[in-house]
Amino acid sequence: QGLPTPAQNQETTFDAEQTSANAPGANLLVIEGADALNATFDDVYETAVTDPRVAVVSTSWGSCEAGDDPNEELADSDLFEEGAAQGQTMFAAAGDNGSKDCGANSPPFGLPGYPNPTSVDFPANSPWVAGAGGTTLLLNNNRTIKKETAWFGSGGGYSALFVIPYYQTGVPHLASSTHRNVPDVALDADPNTPYALYYLGSFALPVGGTSAAAPNMAALYAQFEGNYGHRLGLAQTGLYSGFTRHTYPGTSWHDILAGNNGNFSAHLGYDNVTGTGSLNAYRYMQAMPH
Repeated sequence: QGLPTPAQNQETTFDAEQTSANAPGANLLVIEGADALNATFDDVYETAVTDPRVAVVSTSWGSCEAGDDPNEELADSDLFEEGAAQGQTMFAAAGDNGSKDCGANSPPFGLPGYPNPTSVDFPANSPWVAGAGGTTLLLNNNRTIKKETAWFGSGGGYSALFVIPYYQTGVPHLASSTHRNVPDVALDADPNTPYALYYLGSFALPVGGTSAAAPNMAALYAQFEGNYGHRLGLAQTGLYSGFTRHTYPGTSWHDILAGNNGNFSAHLGYDNVTGTGSLNAYRYMQAMPH
């Protein structure tokens, strides 16, 4: 409650920098809340959905599903469904605590007598939001990919609240055939293969987390929409149709084959650590439905 902490201010700054750097021609709208309470985020989400200027949304804020009020998550998910129906695309960080999203920052979980449960992150668990997981990305000197593996902190698993959405029905290798699987896609998120953050007049320590993956995916979709001249709507429609039906060139994705987030491991095809994998944005844009 009260004024945002320095870490919270850095989070907002980092998201804005990543989005604007990777979609420099986009008009950036920052929607702020007075505090980090769930009720405030309800208002922020409603503002984003009801503002006709908003085409692509990124949020790096989240909370563990196991510790949230399910009615509140369901109500917010209805808002996200409304946004998708209007053609909005929304990405959310899948979390940085691996398969046990509640972590030490979600009391009482992690305290004596309160074991940390397996849980996914909200709002990435909503069927109407694309969950962005994380990888560890190593590059060659010529900037080509040397190695990309699943980042151990990448949030992932399956929801206990939301049933499996239409776009995941029949997808091989899901951890759950009845409930929403997370994430949908992934990008570099490892703090050891980090991003720069310029904050209050100087460069802060290099940062990572799926807080990087979500705004970068949003920036890519803003670029895609700029290229095609119209809104693209729910990102998962394209992600899963091309990935599972092999209707896009294989070079549109980098399928992540190694690494884990605790309870789940990366492997061929969809997995609950990196989703459909990381994108080759240019090739994906050429092949995606529009």
